[in-house]
Amino acid sequence: MTTRPLVCSPRSCLALLLFLVALQAAADHWYVDDDNHTGTEDGTRLAPFTHIQAAINAAASGDTISVAAGIYDEALTIADKTLVLQGGFAGATTQHYSTGQNGDFVTRFAGDDSSRLNGHAQAPTIRIEGDSSGSTIDGFTITGGQRGIELPDWPLLNGLSITNNRIEGNGLADPAPDVGGGIVALGGHTNIRVDSNHILGNRAGRGGGIAGGGINLTLTGNIISDNEGVLDHGGGVYLLGTGSIVGNLIANNRVGEDLGYGWGGGLVVVGNGADPRTDMRISGNRFVGNFAPSAGGGVYIDDGARAYFDHNLLYRNWIDSSFGGSALYVDCLDPAIRSSVEVNHSTFVANGVNATQDGTSAIRVDCSDLSVRNSIIWDNPGNAFNLFIAPTLTVQDSLIQSGWAEMLPGDDGDFVIHPEAWPGVGNLVDIDPLFVAPAQDDYHLRSVVGRWEAALGQWVRDADTSPAIDAAHPASPYVDEPRPNGWRANLGAYGNTAEASLSARDGPVTVSCETGPRWVTTLDVMDALEILSEIEIITSGAVTVHAGASLIIQATQGITIGQGFRIAAGGRFLAIVRETYCPDEALISGLAD
Repeated sequence: MTTRPLVCSPRSCLALLLFLVALQAAADHWYVDDDNHTGTEDGTRLAPFTHIQAAINAAASGDTISVAAGIYDEALTIADKTLVLQGGFAGATTQHYSTGQNGDFVTRFAGDDSSRLNGHAQAPTIRIEGDSSGSTIDGFTITGGQRGIELPDWPLLNGLSITNNRIEGNGLADPAPDVGGGIVALGGHTNIRVDSNHILGNRAGRGGGIAGGGINLTLTGNIISDNEGVLDHGGGVYLLGTGSIVGNLIANNRVGEDLGYGWGGGLVVVGNGADPRTDMRISGNRFVGNFAPSAGGGVYIDDGARAYFDHNLLYRNWIDSSFGGSALYVDCLDPAIRSSVEVNHSTFVANGVNATQDGTSAIRVDCSDLSVRNSIIWDNPGNAFNLFIAPTLTVQDSLIQSGWAEMLPGDDGDFVIHPEAWPGVGNLVDIDPLFVAPAQDDYHLRSVVGRWEAALGQWVRDADTSPAIDAAHPASPYVDEPRPNGWRANLGAYGNTAEASLSARDGPVTVSCETGPRWVTTLDVMDALEILSEIEIITSGAVTVHAGASLIIQATQGITIGQGFRIAAGGRFLAIVRETYCPDEALISGLAD
């Protein structure tokens, strides 16, 4: 038999070479199952490792490790490798492995406590060190360690995902770690993502649930509950740096109980002096039942930090002090380094109700700057605000119960609380917002037209309508509210969201209809416009949908969008290809009205 040389064109040879190189460099996949009792372990589905650390040691950077359901009594270290570590797979029984059958590493039960890592009190359950940027930890129960997951302060990582884990019962041995019982990310790591985890029952000096910071840290969709800070700052979360805290439930965390003083039961965001990089977006969260003895039962912003605080719901947070701030406390490092918080579309309700001190205010501001708009502050036992040491406060277009107070020097040298007249414009003062069911923690607004009932998954009608509907600043965006929305946002945490209660009125709608093809060449949409055609619609030239405006186009045969079409931020556009017809002039006029 003779062999012939490989003959190919330069292009096809290059493609083949690249394929072979890629094949050789392809990442490996390793498997772990504690039910493999055959005595043979090579990391394959037929003979998986019985310990996760063995798979980590065998893996190269870029590999994936899949772990079957089981209990793994080990503390892990990932060093200088980018790995994807996934738990919760079905695996196989001991009998299956003994008869030469593969484990099932396709069926997965992530998030149900199926792959349990039992660490020990002298070390983190998972330590990620060296250059391990880009790694992923997904689908484990992580418990029993000095910390749950630890990222040392050097070298700095760029990219890490901690997702779909249950991080529970870490830091319980004495002494508790100084910071970060569940997760700690020390130093200035970049692009750390903590998503869809349940972080509960952990303990540390500060940040019982999670502590750390860096650049572009994101906490999204987590439940952070029942954690403890045994020192004075941060029962649930203690952060600095830049990033976003979005869509989390932060509940029943506590700080400083044994000390008798402490700040930030749920969340602490601290600045780094005058460092302008200390910015945090805090959006769409629920802060519930958190406790701090001194101030900031729910949230504490301190040391020159800057926070953008929108669409948050804070209720039943509490403190044991008459100085205020049961829900939110904004404090400075010193009068020259002020913290700054912008509150928008948030609801503060029933905070301070458990306090032993009467008259606890919902929000306290010390030598810092706070602006509040489009929000609701209601049914808190004391004043809405307590101000101290040269603060600035602006409140507009919000629904507020009670007044505000300022602590000023008294005749005997002590500070005395002085009630003040209400500042700001466009506010509704001492008007019941008509929440749906405060006793059941439902703070949607009542509406005779319809409000969202989450338990039923549908819109229901009430006997009355909240005055907080259509009460936001006229220039505030409302495009995320379902129609009818009155062309104006509602107040509170659900304003300008898909769960905003419906308005009894709606804005004008201009309808334009053509029986033949419709060419749209130049158009500025400033309000609401609906374009109908019984054949097709074609746009060309400059067509712009401005912020707060909406454009709906509907045709029977097709819709073509030209290069000049632009939607500004806050604009809304919908194109529908379906059967339609042009109504007569009288009907068009009726729609416009």
